[in-house]
Amino acid sequence: MTLNQFTFFAAIAKHGSLTGASRELRISQPSVSQQLRFLERDYGVKLYRRNGRGIDLTEAGRFFLSRITPILKQVAQIKSNFPRTAARRESGRLKVGGTYNASTLLLPALAARFKKRHPQAEVELRTVNVPQLEQLVANAQIEIGVSTHAPRHPALAGEPLRREEMVLFVSPGHPLARKSRVTQADLRAFPLVVRSVRSVPGTTRDSAGRRADREPAKGVPTLRWRRASPPARAACGG
Repeated sequence: MTLNQFTFFAAIAKHGSLTGASRELRISQPSVSQQLRFLERDYGVKLYRRNGRGIDLTEAGRFFLSRITPILKQVAQIKSNFPRTAARRESGRLKVGGTYNASTLLLPALAARFKKRHPQAEVELRTVNVPQLEQLVANAQIEIGVSTHAPRHPALAGEPLRREEMVLFVSPGHPLARKSRVTQADLRAFPLVVRSVRSVPGTTRDSAGRRADREPAKGVPTLRWRRASPPARAACGG
């Protein structure tokens, strides 16, 4: 349960649709849906149901909305009492974290583009491993994290950002060098040298043995995930 989830639910109740809520919050519809599923799971009730035009709140959903509305109003009032702090947060610093690959190949160029569009803002980049990155996002120490792994933390929502090519290197005399197409099944017969010593669930090395019989070797998606506050979403959008 988080304050952002309360904000998501109130936006859905206001607009009567995921589309309207997503547009107001400036995040994707799947991310909104995922956070609402977490909210329903935490409370063990169905808060809304879909209809032909959008969504309707259930009786439990209407009761829940009546209880969180005063909380959200109080938060808004607190923010209005500190306008300078809020303004500084809106345009001050964007904190982004990435795993080692993302921090080398992707984030510097994106940070430069963001800085060009928002010259008054400061961009802070942090490079850590996957568990540390998840913890930083979950603790709101950074606004957004970029990784090649889907988040496992229940409070984080992931969005595919792009696909990355994975390349296999072998010597000219290696049996695989004569193949025009290499599948994961082909790789099972040979030892591999990879960057990480320990296998992380969801990585190519971990999945190669489980899916080798039916999937060719291919790129894996880079994911961005966040427990973003509304100001961070505004900064990252566009």
